Amino acid sequence: MGDFFTRDNWYTRFMEKLFDLCLLNMVFVLTCIPVITIGASITALYSVLMKMTENKDSQHIRSYFRAFKANFAYGTKQFFFPILILFLMVFDIGYWASLRSEISPAGYIATSAMIMLWCCWMMWLCPLSVVFDNTVKATMVNAGKLALSFLPFTFLISAASLGVFILFLANPLLMPLLMLGVFAIIAYGQCLYVRYALKKYMRTHPEIYDIQVIKND
Repeated sequence: MGDFFTRDNWYTRFMEKLFDLCLLNMVFVLTCIPVITIGASITALYSVLMKMTENKDSQHIRSYFRAFKANFAYGTKQFFFPILILFLMVFDIGYWASLRSEISPAGYIATSAMIMLWCCWMMWLCPLSVVFDNTVKATMVNAGKLALSFLPFTFLISAASLGVFILFLANPLLMPLLMLGVFAIIAYGQCLYVRYALKKYMRTHPEIYDIQVIKND
């Protein structure tokens, strides 16, 4: 019982981690406001989160802005196409929802399925972009390959993440929590799995070293 009141216990570590994720989330949302900085913000967020999964860094906010500045051009280039695709699919969802036609349900379902596939792809693309040095095209291709290699878990984790996000987005009472921590918490959970899966994959597929170079931060 006495250990509960000490600094080094599971509850204290959990609350500290939660506080760090909430703080990161708020910084992430703020740096995404100019829209053109979304790619750099994603790169900075995942750079910090992947380090957090291995407890490599304690100065998370400083590391975030350092990664944001250092990878601004790379992040913008890496995520311009994926973010553009997302905006187009969201617009498409709105179009099908407002169109009163017999084909509206089919179009709505098809676009929703594409958004689900996009989420599965992004679950791997975001961590890979900060873990490995590679070209934009190669990173996108490798993210797709890994998503397929771990498809059952990729789909389940992405579906759960998307469901939680939609729940908070659809409820006005819960929407403020998107600002407070939902993005970073979901991304951190995905990073934990991706880190585990990558280590397992590289043990059984050593050829990955031939197409990617591990970053040394």
